[in-house]
Amino acid sequence: MSGLEYGDLDGEPTVLLRRDGARLEVALKGATVLRWAVPGSEGGQQVELAAGYDSAAALERNKEGAFAVMAPYANRIRGGQYTFAGEEHDLRPSMHPADPEVIHGLVRRAPWRVEGHGEDEDGAHLALSTTVRADEHPGYPFDLDLQVTFRLTEHRLGVAMRVTNVGTTVAPVVVGWHPYFALPGHETIDGLTVNVPARTRVLVDDALIPLPGDEAYQPLPDGLRLEPVGDTRLDASFLLAETEGTASTWLRSPVTGRAVEIRQRPEQAPVMHIFTGDTLEGRERTVIALEPVGGIADAYNRPEWADRVELAPGATRDLDVEVVYHPDA
Repeated sequence: MSGLEYGDLDGEPTVLLRRDGARLEVALKGATVLRWAVPGSEGGQQVELAAGYDSAAALERNKEGAFAVMAPYANRIRGGQYTFAGEEHDLRPSMHPADPEVIHGLVRRAPWRVEGHGEDEDGAHLALSTTVRADEHPGYPFDLDLQVTFRLTEHRLGVAMRVTNVGTTVAPVVVGWHPYFALPGHETIDGLTVNVPARTRVLVDDALIPLPGDEAYQPLPDGLRLEPVGDTRLDASFLLAETEGTASTWLRSPVTGRAVEIRQRPEQAPVMHIFTGDTLEGRERTVIALEPVGGIADAYNRPEWADRVELAPGATRDLDVEVVYHPDA
């Protein structure tokens, strides 16, 4: 059973994709995943893995950045200001009233359009699009087209993001995705394990902005292993080890054997950002954000990230993520 259905969240339009017993609900505001459920073991009750918004008001506030498509910048910009191609820019006038700082890009509350949907041997798919225009966002005088394609099968969710510079000048672009996950059988994340094939931790100041220069980079010879998460508190980025193909971050339950695997390509997304949900009002540490990102916070202001930030006219920037549920990992 598969196909596309339309629904709403307190009046906000949503689309529902089904395939092989799995169900994905996406709000057109922000191309925001609201729910992702997969079949349980041996055809049992569906397992809810995504922790998204449950009301239109929460979706509009977007306080947690849950399942945000982060573009054209990801996470924070220092003071909301940056210099690009010799010009100074200030993003603070573009801030939403609910945001206390410039964070998570310009499209997480934008209206997205359905560009296509269907199914094939690789699953059911849904394509959404939106735009960023130079006259719409003070502090970002560049023109972009954005597309996100979701692909759903029984235990897999694919998310393919593409940003195209449709302007006439080089534009700063960093792309990321901000999903929150939970595993059944655990009221908090404390008993779960997290493993990331990281080579470096990015050290930050009290405002969660990376430290200057080389001070920001702390080597991790053995990667990141939280076994279990315990009382560890993180809102931190980790640079992945260089590898061909994909790199996998694992969230596991040592109690049930269930796991979520997040696959990303380091040449597209060299960063895994982890937030342990310590400040989520009403659901502290009940979910964890595992965020594939194309650059560290404040990358616009980091000379060592310039090559990854700059996007030439007519060029595209992609970020492909695959999330796999393992019922018996």
